[in-house]
Amino acid sequence: MTIVISSTFYFVIKMRRPKPSPRVFAHRAAKKLKQSPVTPVASSDHKTRGIDVILSRLASTAQVCALFLAVFGYFYTVLPVFQNQKLQEDNAKLQMENESQEKKLGASISKQAAIIAKTEELQGQLEKERNAVIQSGKKVANAERQAIVAVRTAQQNAEQLRIELSNLESARWKIVYENFFMATSIEYIRQHGQFLDELYKTTDDNDTFLLDTLRKWPDPLQLVQSGLKYTENKNIKTGIPGSYASRLHTILDEQSSLIICNPPNFSELQKQYLEEKNLLEAKSKREATDEIERQRTAAEKNGQRLQVTEKDIAAVTRSYRLGNLFSLNKRYRDMVIAAEKPCDDAIQKFFLVVKKEVGIPDE
Repeated sequence: MTIVISSTFYFVIKMRRPKPSPRVFAHRAAKKLKQSPVTPVASSDHKTRGIDVILSRLASTAQVCALFLAVFGYFYTVLPVFQNQKLQEDNAKLQMENESQEKKLGASISKQAAIIAKTEELQGQLEKERNAVIQSGKKVANAERQAIVAVRTAQQNAEQLRIELSNLESARWKIVYENFFMATSIEYIRQHGQFLDELYKTTDDNDTFLLDTLRKWPDPLQLVQSGLKYTENKNIKTGIPGSYASRLHTILDEQSSLIICNPPNFSELQKQYLEEKNLLEAKSKREATDEIERQRTAAEKNGQRLQVTEKDIAAVTRSYRLGNLFSLNKRYRDMVIAAEKPCDDAIQKFFLVVKKEVGIPDE
């Protein structure tokens, strides 16, 4: 066996040695020819060399056959023995592992049976709990529905109460507003009446009626303040609560610039008035003379003669003077009244703002 293996290794090493190329063979042959002299070869030597070649080839063939026999013997004798022994060892291991796994399997089956029993028991308990939860859920659902209905009812009641309170608050503010407006209107009528009395108090000798009227000029801010003071008086039946009065005071402070109304320049008006009044005498006398001349001319055309005395001229002059003075006074009174009109409008605008601020709807 050792010989076969050694021969096999020798053959393998020899086979694995790289063969020289034909060019190398030719080079080596030429080198040998140069080194050795050519000698004639005898025929006996020629035969001996042929036998050696044949024996060498037979030896190589024997080595190849020995190699094949070694490989064949390895795969069909040695290797199967080792494989069989390994299979037996593996089989023994598998049997031992199989026994161990069978024991584990038995323990697992026992545990599985216990787990199945426990699971069935837990499923029974779970089913009971589930039924109890379902019943509780139904009760909770009913309770939630009742709670939702109760909440909706409470919300509706709260909304209805809010609307009623809003209407009540609006009604209270409407009463407060009307009392405030009424008190301010009464104060306005009183002061405006004094203003007009002074304005229309005119005579021939009253040349300062415009300056006298300035002292009675109605102040819108003072009028509103007086009306609010009267409205919040707790000693009267229509007195308003303090919270409403505070709110009105706040609005008045914020909107005070809205009801400030400055009077015209009465000094300048007085000066113009006196200048025009001083011209009335000459104007009235001229108009009276023109009228008398017109009537005299008309009488002469009718064949009549009109006799006019100084007394007649004075009477006509006085009549024209009264008419001109009335027109002059009316024109200046109209100027003063027109200047006072924005004050009235300012009061009206202020009360519209109050109405909007306290939330009173327009009717």
